[in-house]
Amino acid sequence: MATRPNMTLTRDEVHEFVRVLRAEMEKPAFIESVRAAALKEPIPTSLLELLLIYEKKQVEFLTNHNANRQQGAQNQQGSVEGGDIDGNAGDDTTASLTGARILEELKMAVTGYPDPETTSLIKAMCMVEESQLLTISATTPELQPLMGNHNCNDPSHSHSHSHEHGHSHDHGHSHSHGHCHGHGPSQEQMMMMQMAMQSLTPAMRTDMENIQRSIMSGQRLTPEQATKMRNIQMHTMAFMNTVKRFGRGGGTGTPPTAQ
Repeated sequence: MATRPNMTLTRDEVHEFVRVLRAEMEKPAFIESVRAAALKEPIPTSLLELLLIYEKKQVEFLTNHNANRQQGAQNQQGSVEGGDIDGNAGDDTTASLTGARILEELKMAVTGYPDPETTSLIKAMCMVEESQLLTISATTPELQPLMGNHNCNDPSHSHSHSHEHGHSHDHGHSHSHGHCHGHGPSQEQMMMMQMAMQSLTPAMRTDMENIQRSIMSGQRLTPEQATKMRNIQMHTMAFMNTVKRFGRGGGTGTPPTAQ
């Protein structure tokens, strides 16, 4: 069983930061800022490197948002003598947190506050993030080669199994669990796959059902079906890796909590 991390942010603060961060992430300007940063030399050569750029933009936003939040709290404290009458102005747990630390705490939120609402908020944010990373890669010619790096034979993807090497599961290490190393999926992995399948769009689900029927009938997949199948696999793998990263509190390169 994973031990619950020590959280500096309260549950309400986690929810607040997740909501404002997701709202920012969904703005076209945020996506374009990630794209612009990714196109600066050196251009990322893996989805992990693109993820690092994406997270840097998340940290920049959280830093600015928290600074504005603290300024508002100070102004409120100045207008209410003592600062503690409203219960917030005089006791803000985020005062000493950097944007990077806030992001790390959001990654630990599912284990820190394991309730349905927190899990739902984090899951929704993960879906936005993994969808945008794939969209940015697919719609940026210079980044399209990253779309071909989702395979088990890529050496850069072979070291992210936490149960073998102690590394966290990250976007840049996307691969299908249980197929590259000759072992069956665990119950946790099966649950993650189920969540990933639920995150598919209706069109993707229809495509997958049609592809499965073709495979079951012994037909060879058409090039179009093969492309759709690859996109579905990329979506599910990216989704699982993103949720694992936020669900275990393991940031990029951070060992997950002991099980």
